[in-house]
Amino acid sequence: MASVKRRDALSGPPPQEGSGALRDPIGADPRIAALAAAVVLVVALVAFRPLWTALHHEWSGHGLYGHGHLLLAMSVWLGWRAWRTAPPRRVAPDWWFALPVAGLVGLMIVLDLMLLNVPRVYLLPPLFVACTGLVAGREAAARVIGAATLMYFALPLWTVLNPPLQALTTAAVSRWLAWSGVPALIEGNFVHLAAGTFEIAADCSGLRYLLVGVALASFWALAFLSDVKRRVALVVAAAVLAVLSNWVRVYTIIFAGHATDMQHYLVSVEHIRFGWVVFAIFLLPLIWLARRLEVRGRSPHGRSDERSSVDGRRVLRGSLVAAALLALPPLVDALEAGNGRSVPVSTESSFADEVRPWDPVFVNAVETWSIDVSGVPPVDVYRAVYEWQDEERRLIRYGNGFAGERWRGVASRRIEIDLGGERIDAIELEGYVSGERRVIWGWYWVAGRAAAGPLRAKLLELAGLVHGRRDAAAVAVSARCRPDCERARERLSEFVASSETQLKWRD
Repeated sequence: MASVKRRDALSGPPPQEGSGALRDPIGADPRIAALAAAVVLVVALVAFRPLWTALHHEWSGHGLYGHGHLLLAMSVWLGWRAWRTAPPRRVAPDWWFALPVAGLVGLMIVLDLMLLNVPRVYLLPPLFVACTGLVAGREAAARVIGAATLMYFALPLWTVLNPPLQALTTAAVSRWLAWSGVPALIEGNFVHLAAGTFEIAADCSGLRYLLVGVALASFWALAFLSDVKRRVALVVAAAVLAVLSNWVRVYTIIFAGHATDMQHYLVSVEHIRFGWVVFAIFLLPLIWLARRLEVRGRSPHGRSDERSSVDGRRVLRGSLVAAALLALPPLVDALEAGNGRSVPVSTESSFADEVRPWDPVFVNAVETWSIDVSGVPPVDVYRAVYEWQDEERRLIRYGNGFAGERWRGVASRRIEIDLGGERIDAIELEGYVSGERRVIWGWYWVAGRAAAGPLRAKLLELAGLVHGRRDAAAVAVSARCRPDCERARERLSEFVASSETQLKWRD
Protein backbone atom coordinates (compact mmCIF):
# COMPACT_ATOMS: atom_id res chain seq x y z
CA MET A 1 0.00 0.00 0.00
CA ALA A 2 1.42 3.43 -1.01
CA SER A 3 2.25 5.79 1.79
CA VAL A 4 0.30 9.02 1.98
CA LYS A 5 1.80 12.17 3.48
CA ARG A 6 -0.78 13.76 5.78
CA ARG A 7 -1.14 17.50 5.76
CA ASP A 8 -3.17 19.52 8.21
CA ALA A 9 -6.02 21.19 6.31
CA LEU A 10 -5.89 24.18 8.60
CA SER A 11 -2.25 24.90 7.95
CA GLY A 12 -2.87 26.30 4.48
CA PRO A 13 -0.39 26.16 1.61
CA PRO A 14 3.29 25.91 2.39
CA PRO A 15 5.15 29.20 2.83
CA GLN A 16 6.42 30.69 -0.42
CA GLU A 17 9.88 32.07 -0.90
CA GLY A 18 9.88 35.84 -0.34
CA SER A 19 6.56 35.92 1.49
CA GLY A 20 7.37 38.67 3.99
CA ALA A 21 4.10 38.42 5.88
CA LEU A 22 4.70 34.76 6.72
CA ARG A 23 8.42 34.99 7.14
CA ASP A 24 8.13 37.98 9.49
CA PRO A 25 4.66 38.12 11.08
CA ILE A 26 5.73 40.96 13.40
CA GLY A 27 6.30 43.13 10.31
CA ALA A 28 2.59 43.09 9.58
CA ASP A 29 1.62 44.25 13.05
CA PRO A 30 -0.32 47.57 12.66
CA ARG A 31 0.98 48.60 16.07
CA ILE A 32 4.40 49.10 14.50
CA ALA A 33 2.77 51.36 11.92
CA ALA A 34 1.19 53.33 14.77
CA LEU A 35 4.60 53.61 16.42
CA ALA A 36 6.06 54.87 13.15
CA ALA A 37 3.38 57.56 12.88
CA ALA A 38 4.04 58.58 16.50
CA VAL A 39 7.78 58.93 15.81
CA VAL A 40 7.19 61.30 12.89
CA LEU A 41 4.57 63.27 14.81
CA VAL A 42 6.77 63.80 17.87
CA VAL A 43 9.78 64.86 15.78
CA ALA A 44 7.63 67.27 13.78
CA LEU A 45 6.19 68.81 16.95
CA VAL A 46 9.67 69.30 18.42
CA ALA A 47 11.40 70.42 15.21
CA PHE A 48 8.79 73.02 14.32
CA ARG A 49 7.79 74.07 17.81
CA PRO A 50 8.10 77.83 17.04
CA LEU A 51 5.66 77.44 14.15
CA TRP A 52 3.14 75.47 16.23
CA THR A 53 3.45 78.05 19.02
CA ALA A 54 2.83 80.90 16.60
CA LEU A 55 -0.20 79.15 15.09
CA HIS A 56 -1.63 78.37 18.51
CA HIS A 57 -1.27 82.02 19.47
CA GLU A 58 -2.94 83.10 16.22
CA TRP A 59 -5.79 80.64 16.64
CA SER A 60 -6.40 81.38 20.33
CA GLY A 61 -7.47 85.00 19.86
CA HIS A 62 -10.56 86.61 18.41
CA GLY A 63 -8.81 87.78 15.29
CA LEU A 64 -8.89 86.72 11.67
CA TYR A 65 -7.85 83.11 12.31
CA GLY A 66 -9.68 82.41 15.55
CA HIS A 67 -11.34 79.40 13.89
CA GLY A 68 -8.00 77.59 13.49
CA HIS A 69 -8.35 75.01 16.27
CA LEU A 70 -11.84 74.06 15.10
CA LEU A 71 -10.64 73.75 11.51
CA LEU A 72 -7.77 71.53 12.65
CA ALA A 73 -10.23 69.18 14.33
CA MET A 74 -12.37 69.17 11.16
CA SER A 75 -9.31 68.36 9.04
CA VAL A 76 -8.36 65.43 11.30
CA TRP A 77 -11.89 64.07 11.03
CA LEU A 78 -11.86 64.55 7.26
CA GLY A 79 -8.60 62.61 6.89
CA TRP A 80 -9.87 59.82 9.16
CA ARG A 81 -13.13 59.61 7.21
CA ALA A 82 -11.33 59.46 3.84
CA TRP A 83 -9.19 56.59 5.15
CA ARG A 84 -12.20 54.78 6.62
CA THR A 85 -14.33 54.95 3.47
CA ALA A 86 -11.50 54.02 1.07
CA PRO A 87 -8.49 52.55 2.92
CA PRO A 88 -5.28 52.17 0.87
CA ARG A 89 -4.69 48.62 -0.27
CA ARG A 90 -1.13 48.56 0.99
CA VAL A 91 0.59 50.68 3.63
CA ALA A 92 4.32 50.72 2.90
CA PRO A 93 6.92 53.44 2.25
CA ASP A 94 7.24 55.08 -1.14
CA TRP A 95 10.87 56.15 -1.20
CA TRP A 96 10.31 58.60 -4.07
CA PHE A 97 8.54 60.84 -1.56
CA ALA A 98 11.90 61.40 0.14
CA LEU A 99 12.65 63.91 -2.65
CA PRO A 100 9.72 66.30 -1.95
CA VAL A 101 10.25 65.90 1.80
CA ALA A 102 13.93 66.82 1.43
CA GLY A 103 13.04 69.71 -0.92
CA LEU A 104 10.43 71.15 1.43
CA VAL A 105 12.74 70.80 4.43
CA GLY A 106 15.53 72.50 2.49
CA LEU A 107 13.21 75.36 1.54
CA MET A 108 12.22 75.69 5.19
CA ILE A 109 15.89 76.00 6.13
CA VAL A 110 16.42 78.74 3.52
CA LEU A 111 13.34 80.64 4.73
CA ASP A 112 14.54 80.27 8.31
CA LEU A 113 17.94 81.74 7.40
CA MET A 114 16.05 84.63 5.76
CA LEU A 115 14.05 85.06 9.00
CA LEU A 116 10.79 84.36 7.18
CA ASN A 117 8.57 82.52 9.65
CA VAL A 118 5.16 83.00 8.08
CA PRO A 119 6.01 81.45 4.68
CA ARG A 120 7.39 78.41 6.51
CA VAL A 121 3.90 77.80 7.89
CA TYR A 122 2.59 77.56 4.32
CA LEU A 123 4.82 74.55 3.73
CA LEU A 124 3.39 72.51 6.60
CA PRO A 125 0.38 71.01 4.69
CA PRO A 126 2.40 69.76 1.68
CA LEU A 127 5.13 68.55 4.04
CA PHE A 128 2.51 66.54 5.95
CA VAL A 129 1.28 64.95 2.70
CA ALA A 130 4.84 64.20 1.54
CA CYS A 131 5.76 62.61 4.88
CA THR A 132 2.61 60.48 4.71
CA GLY A 133 3.67 59.27 1.27
CA LEU A 134 7.20 58.55 2.46
CA VAL A 135 6.02 56.55 5.46
CA ALA A 136 2.81 54.92 4.18
CA GLY A 137 2.82 55.18 0.39
CA ARG A 138 1.16 57.03 -2.47
CA GLU A 139 -2.40 55.86 -1.77
CA ALA A 140 -2.15 56.94 1.86
CA ALA A 141 -0.88 60.38 0.79
CA ALA A 142 -3.82 60.74 -1.58
CA ARG A 143 -6.25 60.13 1.29
CA VAL A 144 -4.98 63.12 3.31
CA ILE A 145 -4.58 65.74 0.54
CA GLY A 146 -8.05 67.18 1.09
CA ALA A 147 -7.64 67.42 4.86
CA ALA A 148 -4.22 69.08 4.50
CA THR A 149 -5.48 71.58 1.92
CA LEU A 150 -8.40 72.57 4.14
CA MET A 151 -5.92 73.90 6.73
CA TYR A 152 -4.89 76.72 4.41
CA PHE A 153 -8.05 78.55 5.47
CA ALA A 154 -6.52 78.86 8.96
CA LEU A 155 -3.03 79.95 7.88
CA PRO A 156 -2.03 83.64 7.87
CA LEU A 157 -1.83 84.24 4.13
CA TRP A 158 -5.16 85.92 3.39
CA THR A 159 -4.59 89.50 4.57
CA VAL A 160 -3.64 90.36 0.98
CA LEU A 161 -7.40 90.20 0.27
CA ASN A 162 -8.17 92.95 2.78
CA PRO A 163 -7.62 95.97 0.47
CA PRO A 164 -9.82 94.70 -2.40
CA LEU A 165 -12.50 93.54 0.03
CA GLN A 166 -12.41 96.95 1.74
CA ALA A 167 -12.75 98.68 -1.62
CA LEU A 168 -15.66 96.44 -2.63
CA THR A 169 -17.42 96.99 0.69
CA THR A 170 -16.96 100.77 0.45
CA ALA A 171 -18.26 100.83 -3.12
CA ALA A 172 -21.28 98.65 -2.35
CA VAL A 173 -22.23 100.50 0.85
CA SER A 174 -21.83 103.94 -0.74
CA ARG A 175 -24.14 102.85 -3.58
CA TRP A 176 -26.72 101.52 -1.11
CA LEU A 177 -26.52 104.73 0.92
CA ALA A 178 -27.16 106.76 -2.23
CA TRP A 179 -30.19 104.58 -3.06
CA SER A 180 -31.41 105.13 0.53
CA GLY A 181 -31.14 108.92 0.20
CA VAL A 182 -28.37 109.18 2.82
CA PRO A 183 -25.92 111.99 1.89
CA ALA A 184 -22.35 110.74 2.29
CA LEU A 185 -18.88 111.81 1.23
CA ILE A 186 -16.58 108.88 0.38
CA GLU A 187 -12.84 109.43 0.89
CA GLY A 188 -10.81 106.25 0.48
CA ASN A 189 -12.34 103.86 3.01
CA PHE A 190 -13.89 106.69 5.06
CA VAL A 191 -17.62 107.40 4.88
CA HIS A 192 -18.33 110.95 6.06
CA LEU A 193 -21.92 111.61 7.17
CA ALA A 194 -23.43 114.74 8.63
CA ALA A 195 -23.63 112.93 11.98
CA GLY A 196 -20.04 111.62 11.97
CA THR A 197 -17.45 109.56 10.12
CA PHE A 198 -17.18 105.81 9.68
CA GLU A 199 -14.02 104.00 8.63
CA ILE A 200 -14.35 100.72 6.78
CA ALA A 201 -11.13 99.42 8.30
CA ALA A 202 -9.31 96.16 7.64
CA ASP A 203 -11.38 94.43 10.33
CA CYS A 204 -14.53 95.54 8.52
CA SER A 205 -13.55 94.13 5.13
CA GLY A 206 -15.44 90.89 5.79
CA LEU A 207 -12.37 88.72 5.30
CA ARG A 208 -13.03 86.61 8.40
CA TYR A 209 -16.60 85.89 7.34
CA LEU A 210 -15.26 84.94 3.91
CA LEU A 211 -12.65 82.57 5.36
CA VAL A 212 -15.08 80.89 7.74
CA GLY A 213 -17.79 80.55 5.10
CA VAL A 214 -15.48 79.13 2.43
CA ALA A 215 -13.79 76.81 4.96
CA LEU A 216 -17.16 75.38 6.05
CA ALA A 217 -18.28 74.95 2.45
CA SER A 218 -14.97 73.28 1.50
CA PHE A 219 -15.26 70.90 4.45
CA TRP A 220 -18.78 69.90 3.46
CA ALA A 221 -17.81 69.54 -0.20
CA LEU A 222 -14.81 67.32 0.56
CA ALA A 223 -16.72 65.20 3.05
CA PHE A 224 -20.07 64.72 1.33
CA LEU A 225 -19.82 65.70 -2.37
CA SER A 226 -18.02 63.65 -4.97
CA ASP A 227 -18.70 65.77 -8.05
CA VAL A 228 -16.14 68.53 -8.72
CA LYS A 229 -18.70 70.91 -10.26
CA ARG A 230 -20.96 70.65 -7.21
CA ARG A 231 -18.01 71.23 -4.90
CA VAL A 232 -17.00 74.37 -6.78
CA ALA A 233 -20.61 75.60 -6.84
CA LEU A 234 -20.94 75.24 -3.07
CA VAL A 235 -17.66 77.05 -2.35
CA VAL A 236 -18.49 79.91 -4.74
CA ALA A 237 -21.94 80.26 -3.17
CA ALA A 238 -20.34 80.43 0.28
CA ALA A 239 -17.95 83.18 -0.85
CA VAL A 240 -20.76 85.26 -2.36
CA LEU A 241 -23.03 84.91 0.68
CA ALA A 242 -20.19 85.75 3.10
CA VAL A 243 -19.32 88.94 1.20
CA LEU A 244 -22.97 89.96 0.95
CA SER A 245 -23.49 89.39 4.68
CA ASN A 246 -20.66 91.81 5.45
CA TRP A 247 -22.08 94.45 3.11
CA VAL A 248 -25.44 94.18 4.86
CA ARG A 249 -23.74 94.43 8.25
CA VAL A 250 -21.72 97.55 7.39
CA TYR A 251 -24.64 99.26 5.64
CA THR A 252 -26.96 98.58 8.60
CA ILE A 253 -24.48 100.03 11.10
CA ILE A 254 -23.85 103.17 9.03
CA PHE A 255 -27.56 103.69 8.38
CA ALA A 256 -28.26 103.24 12.10
CA GLY A 257 -25.63 105.88 12.88
CA HIS A 258 -27.20 108.28 10.39
CA ALA A 259 -30.73 107.71 11.67
CA THR A 260 -29.86 108.09 15.38
CA ASP A 261 -27.17 110.78 15.19
CA MET A 262 -24.50 108.16 16.08
CA GLN A 263 -26.35 107.11 19.25
CA HIS A 264 -27.54 103.64 18.19
CA TYR A 265 -26.34 100.63 20.21
CA LEU A 266 -24.60 99.16 17.15
CA VAL A 267 -22.56 102.37 16.77
CA SER A 268 -21.86 103.46 20.32
CA VAL A 269 -21.54 100.10 22.11
CA GLU A 270 -20.95 96.90 20.15
CA HIS A 271 -21.43 95.50 16.65
CA ILE A 272 -19.24 92.37 16.54
CA ARG A 273 -21.97 89.95 17.67
CA PHE A 274 -24.38 91.60 15.28
CA GLY A 275 -22.01 90.73 12.42
CA TRP A 276 -21.98 87.06 13.37
CA VAL A 277 -25.77 87.02 13.64
CA VAL A 278 -26.08 88.41 10.11
CA PHE A 279 -23.49 85.91 8.88
CA ALA A 280 -25.39 83.02 10.50
CA ILE A 281 -28.60 84.12 8.77
CA PHE A 282 -26.82 84.12 5.42
CA LEU A 283 -25.55 80.59 6.14
CA LEU A 284 -29.10 79.22 6.09
CA PRO A 285 -29.47 79.23 2.29
CA LEU A 286 -25.95 77.79 2.06
CA ILE A 287 -26.97 74.85 4.25
CA TRP A 288 -30.05 74.28 2.09
CA LEU A 289 -27.91 74.34 -1.06
CA ALA A 290 -25.37 71.95 0.47
CA ARG A 291 -28.08 69.42 1.29
CA ARG A 292 -29.56 69.70 -2.21
CA LEU A 293 -26.18 69.16 -3.83
CA GLU A 294 -25.48 66.23 -1.53
CA VAL A 295 -28.68 64.45 -2.53
CA ARG A 296 -28.18 65.10 -6.22
CA GLY A 297 -24.50 64.21 -6.05
CA ARG A 298 -25.27 60.89 -4.33
CA SER A 299 -22.13 61.15 -2.24
CA PRO A 300 -20.98 57.84 -0.70
CA HIS A 301 -21.39 57.66 3.07
CA GLY A 302 -20.65 54.00 3.55
CA ARG A 303 -17.75 52.48 5.37
CA SER A 304 -15.48 50.14 3.43
CA ASP A 305 -15.01 46.61 4.77
CA GLU A 306 -11.60 46.37 3.12
CA ARG A 307 -8.51 46.34 5.30
CA SER A 308 -5.09 47.70 4.44
CA SER A 309 -2.10 45.42 4.18
CA VAL A 310 0.46 46.96 6.54
CA ASP A 311 4.18 46.33 6.12
CA GLY A 312 5.10 47.46 9.61
CA ARG A 313 8.85 46.96 9.43
CA ARG A 314 9.24 49.01 6.26
CA VAL A 315 6.84 51.65 7.56
CA LEU A 316 9.03 52.01 10.64
CA ARG A 317 12.11 52.46 8.46
CA GLY A 318 10.29 55.08 6.41
CA SER A 319 9.32 56.95 9.58
CA LEU A 320 12.96 57.04 10.70
CA VAL A 321 14.01 58.55 7.34
CA ALA A 322 11.22 61.14 7.56
CA ALA A 323 12.16 61.95 11.17
CA ALA A 324 15.81 62.42 10.21
CA LEU A 325 14.87 64.88 7.46
CA LEU A 326 12.47 66.78 9.73
CA ALA A 327 15.18 67.15 12.36
CA LEU A 328 17.49 69.11 10.00
CA PRO A 329 15.95 72.63 10.44
CA PRO A 330 16.49 72.82 14.24
CA LEU A 331 20.07 71.53 13.77
CA VAL A 332 20.82 74.30 11.27
CA ASP A 333 19.08 76.73 13.62
CA ALA A 334 21.39 75.70 16.45
CA LEU A 335 24.48 76.20 14.27
CA GLU A 336 23.25 79.61 13.11
CA ALA A 337 22.45 80.69 16.68
CA GLY A 338 26.11 80.32 17.54
CA ASN A 339 26.91 83.10 15.07
CA GLY A 340 24.38 85.55 16.54
CA ARG A 341 25.18 88.71 18.43
CA SER A 342 23.54 90.19 21.48
CA VAL A 343 22.35 93.71 20.69
CA PRO A 344 20.74 95.92 23.35
CA VAL A 345 17.36 97.49 22.71
CA SER A 346 17.13 101.20 23.40
CA THR A 347 15.15 104.22 22.35
CA GLU A 348 16.31 107.79 21.95
CA SER A 349 13.79 110.56 21.44
CA SER A 350 13.79 114.32 21.20
CA PHE A 351 10.05 114.43 21.93
CA ALA A 352 9.13 115.42 25.46
CA ASP A 353 7.30 112.80 27.51
CA GLU A 354 7.51 110.36 24.60
CA VAL A 355 4.70 112.13 22.74
CA ARG A 356 5.35 110.92 19.23
CA PRO A 357 3.86 112.45 16.07
CA TRP A 358 2.80 108.97 14.91
CA ASP A 359 3.39 105.34 15.93
CA PRO A 360 5.70 103.31 13.67
CA VAL A 361 6.25 99.77 14.96
CA PHE A 362 9.56 97.91 14.63
CA VAL A 363 9.79 95.40 17.45
CA ASN A 364 13.09 95.22 19.38
CA ALA A 365 14.80 97.81 17.21
CA VAL A 366 17.11 100.58 18.44
CA GLU A 367 14.87 103.56 17.73
CA THR A 368 15.78 107.23 17.35
CA TRP A 369 13.51 110.22 16.87
CA SER A 370 14.35 113.77 15.81
CA ILE A 371 12.64 116.81 14.35
CA ASP A 372 13.85 119.36 11.80
CA VAL A 373 12.37 122.83 12.28
CA SER A 374 14.41 124.64 9.67
CA GLY A 375 11.38 124.88 7.37
CA VAL A 376 7.60 124.86 7.36
CA PRO A 377 6.07 122.47 8.15
CA PRO A 378 8.60 120.76 10.48
CA VAL A 379 9.85 117.29 9.45
CA ASP A 380 9.69 114.43 11.96
CA VAL A 381 12.41 111.82 11.45
CA TYR A 382 12.25 108.22 12.69
CA ARG A 383 14.90 105.51 12.43
CA ALA A 384 14.78 101.90 13.66
CA VAL A 385 18.09 100.02 13.54
CA TYR A 386 18.87 96.30 13.76
CA GLU A 387 22.63 95.89 14.07
CA TRP A 388 22.28 92.10 13.71
CA GLN A 389 18.97 90.47 12.81
CA ASP A 390 17.87 87.25 14.46
CA GLU A 391 14.65 85.50 15.44
CA GLU A 392 13.71 88.18 17.99
CA ARG A 393 15.14 91.21 16.20
CA ARG A 394 14.21 91.38 12.54
CA LEU A 395 13.12 94.11 10.18
CA ILE A 396 10.39 92.32 8.25
CA ARG A 397 7.92 90.60 10.53
CA TYR A 398 4.18 90.50 11.04
CA GLY A 399 3.09 93.69 12.82
CA ASN A 400 6.10 95.82 11.87
CA GLY A 401 5.31 98.87 9.78
CA PHE A 402 5.62 102.60 9.25
CA ALA A 403 2.04 103.53 10.21
CA GLY A 404 0.97 102.28 13.66
CA GLU A 405 -2.27 101.99 15.62
CA ARG A 406 -3.37 105.62 15.44
CA TRP A 407 -2.92 105.77 11.68
CA ARG A 408 -6.04 106.05 9.53
CA GLY A 409 -4.85 105.70 5.97
CA VAL A 410 -6.40 107.40 2.96
CA ALA A 411 -3.90 106.47 0.23
CA SER A 412 -0.55 104.75 -0.31
CA ARG A 413 1.75 104.50 -3.29
CA ARG A 414 5.30 103.70 -4.39
CA ILE A 415 7.43 106.77 -5.11
CA GLU A 416 11.01 107.61 -6.08
CA ILE A 417 12.90 110.16 -4.00
CA ASP A 418 16.24 111.96 -4.28
CA LEU A 419 18.45 111.16 -1.30
CA GLY A 420 21.59 113.28 -1.61
CA GLY A 421 21.76 112.77 -5.37
CA GLU A 422 20.86 109.05 -5.23
CA ARG A 423 17.46 107.98 -6.51
CA ILE A 424 15.82 105.37 -4.25
CA ASP A 425 12.34 103.85 -4.01
CA ALA A 426 10.11 104.62 -1.02
CA ILE A 427 6.55 104.14 0.19
CA GLU A 428 4.29 107.18 0.62
CA LEU A 429 1.42 106.99 3.10
CA GLU A 430 -1.23 109.67 3.38
CA GLY A 431 -3.78 109.68 6.15
CA TYR A 432 -4.79 110.92 9.59
CA VAL A 433 -3.18 110.67 13.02
CA SER A 434 -5.51 111.77 15.84
CA GLY A 435 -7.54 113.77 13.34
CA GLU A 436 -4.52 115.53 11.82
CA ARG A 437 -3.68 114.88 8.16
CA ARG A 438 -0.09 113.80 7.52
CA VAL A 439 2.24 112.43 4.83
CA ILE A 440 4.85 109.74 5.60
CA TRP A 441 7.74 108.61 3.41
CA GLY A 442 9.35 105.34 4.49
CA TRP A 443 12.02 102.95 3.19
CA TYR A 444 14.39 100.21 4.36
CA TRP A 445 18.17 99.82 4.42
CA VAL A 446 19.34 96.21 4.23
CA ALA A 447 23.07 95.39 4.15
CA GLY A 448 23.74 98.95 2.98
CA ARG A 449 21.20 98.97 0.12
CA ALA A 450 17.80 100.67 -0.08
CA ALA A 451 14.45 98.90 -0.52
CA ALA A 452 10.89 100.17 -0.60
CA GLY A 453 8.93 96.96 0.03
CA PRO A 454 9.26 93.85 2.21
CA LEU A 455 9.93 91.51 -0.74
CA ARG A 456 12.86 93.57 -1.99
CA ALA A 457 14.15 93.86 1.59
CA LYS A 458 14.09 90.07 2.06
CA LEU A 459 15.97 89.52 -1.18
CA LEU A 460 18.60 91.99 -0.02
CA GLU A 461 18.79 90.13 3.29
CA LEU A 462 19.55 86.91 1.41
CA ALA A 463 22.28 88.66 -0.61
CA GLY A 464 23.70 90.19 2.58
CA LEU A 465 23.71 86.80 4.29
CA VAL A 466 26.12 85.52 1.63
CA HIS A 467 28.54 88.31 2.66
CA GLY A 468 28.00 87.80 6.38
CA ARG A 469 25.81 90.89 6.87
CA ARG A 470 22.55 90.90 8.81
CA ASP A 471 22.26 94.63 9.53
CA ALA A 472 19.09 96.50 8.60
CA ALA A 473 17.24 99.70 9.33
CA ALA A 474 13.90 101.38 8.67
CA VAL A 475 13.81 105.13 8.02
CA ALA A 476 10.74 107.36 7.82
CA VAL A 477 10.18 111.09 7.46
CA SER A 478 6.84 112.77 7.95
CA ALA A 479 5.24 116.19 7.79
CA ARG A 480 1.80 117.55 8.59
CA CYS A 481 -0.39 118.74 5.72
CA ARG A 482 -0.07 122.43 6.53
CA PRO A 483 -1.45 124.24 4.66
CA ASP A 484 -1.96 121.19 2.43
CA CYS A 485 -0.38 117.84 1.58
CA GLU A 486 1.37 119.16 -1.53
CA ARG A 487 3.33 121.57 0.63
CA ALA A 488 4.17 118.68 2.98
CA ARG A 489 5.57 116.69 0.02
CA GLU A 490 7.67 119.64 -1.11
CA ARG A 491 9.08 120.04 2.38
CA LEU A 492 9.90 116.33 2.66
CA SER A 493 11.59 116.42 -0.74
CA GLU A 494 13.75 119.39 0.27
CA PHE A 495 14.73 117.76 3.55
CA VAL A 496 15.58 114.35 2.10
CA ALA A 497 17.70 115.83 -0.68
CA SER A 498 19.87 117.69 1.83
CA SER A 499 20.07 115.06 4.63
CA GLU A 500 22.05 112.19 3.13
CA THR A 501 24.22 111.67 6.22
CA GLN A 502 21.27 111.54 8.61
CA LEU A 503 19.06 109.28 6.50
CA LYS A 504 21.53 106.77 5.07
CA TRP A 505 22.47 103.58 6.89
CA ARG A 506 25.89 102.16 6.08
CA ASP A 507 27.36 101.49 2.65
